Order: sequence, then C-alpha cells, then structure tokens
Amino acid sequence: MVKIVRLDIGSGGHNLQKPLEDWIHQDGKPGDHVEIVCDWKKIPRDTESVDEMHFGDVIEHIPMWQLAETLGEWNRLLKVGGIFHGSMPNIDRVMKDYANGTMTLTDAKNALYGWADSPFQQHYMTYTKETLKETMLTYGFEIEDFSGSPGPADRPWWLVFKGRKTSRCLWRELYGD
Repeated sequence: MVKIVRLDIGSGGHNLQKPLEDWIHQDGKPGDHVEIVCDWKKIPRDTESVDEMHFGDVIEHIPMWQLAETLGEWNRLLKVGGIFHGSMPNIDRVMKDYANGTMTLTDAKNALYGWADSPFQQHYMTYTKETLKETMLTYGFEIEDFSGSPGPADRPWWLVFKGRKTSRCLWRELYGD
C-alpha cells in the first residue's frame, strides 16, 4: 500500500487552527506537534515526496525578497499533480470592510500587517484572488478553487483556496541554494 504524504507548512503553536491529523507538521519554531523545525526555504524532505500540502495563513508571512526561494522549495517538495490548499487575508475584502465600517481599524491592521509580536507573525504582503493566482502560477501552482472564501465567520476577510501543482519550478536549478 502506498502511503500518502501530507505536509502542513507553518503549523506551529501560534497558528489559529488545530493541528491536522495524520499530517507531517513543519514550523520555524518548536511546538508540541511540530515534527520538522526549519526555515520554509529549505525543508528536509526529498524532491516530489509530498502528495498534499497545506499552507494555511502563511503565504502573507513570506518576505517578497524570499518569495522565489520559498515557493520554489514548496514546488520542489510537492509532486506534479499534487494538491495544495490554504488561506490568507484578502486585501480587497479587508479594505472594503474597513471602509464601510464593518471592520475595526485594529482588525484591519492585524489582517494586513499581522500581529507583529514575533518575526513569525509579521505579514509582508497581502493579495487579492487575482494577484495570488498570478503569483502561485509563476511558481508552478494553479489555484482552481476559491469556493471556501470568504473564510470562517470570525475571519470573513480570508481567501480560502485550493489547487494543484502543474509544473516543476526550476528556481533551484537556475539559481542554486
């Protein structure tokens, strides 16, 4: 029987979600359920060894100057045709909700910039559906579904997305480590 490998990226104790059962959990700092403690740019797993990836509430935490390295690494790990899914703040929704008075300034700032109480909580970028699709496609990931958006009742400004890896990203081969 072939074992399905699922990797939950950025799943540490600071995450708002409960750990996904039967997944391998990665984070930049130790946690009760974290099996792999490392940087997102260099995860110690074999190339194309992961069938499914979850990166919930993490893409906005990638500094723009590390986007190619990080998404290139995630592409390296996920098999072609492998599934990915995640969530993140939607800048369109945050701005509209704040402008029409249905979101407080504090909630808007937290959605846009993070809580910033540690380097792991800093947001470096926010996206719309269109800019997230374009960014992910650049690194070989095609978002196929936003039907989970908006997010849960306590975070209606979240984009919830799912898709597949469509091609290998040759970032490491072109630019090295």
